[in-house]
Amino acid sequence: MRQAQTLNFISHHPGAIQKELSRYLGKPEATTANIIKALEARDLISRQITKDNERQKQLFLAPEGQVLVQSVRQIFIDLEERVSIPVTSEEKQVLLSLLTRIQTTADFEP
Repeated sequence: MRQAQTLNFISHHPGAIQKELSRYLGKPEATTANIIKALEARDLISRQITKDNERQKQLFLAPEGQVLVQSVRQIFIDLEERVSIPVTSEEKQVLLSLLTRIQTTADFEP
């Protein structure tokens, strides 16, 4: 689950650093480092040294990671289409409104 969240975050924020990813995941940097290492070992992401700080590394999706993220997104698009077939447009709006209210008032961990 955390690896999928990491890939999704990097796809939306190419060049992000580990600290930003840790904040997004709500996990300590040591935990985030382990996730990064696992994804890097599978050639799904790459780390590149930043120009102004040799200790910081920016995170990018590797080609295989980009393919994986796209295929996962397509799976969710297909699933959403299948699930929403019996739901009218008005019902979708009501549901979206309710879910948005829940999200803004609940204290969920990312």
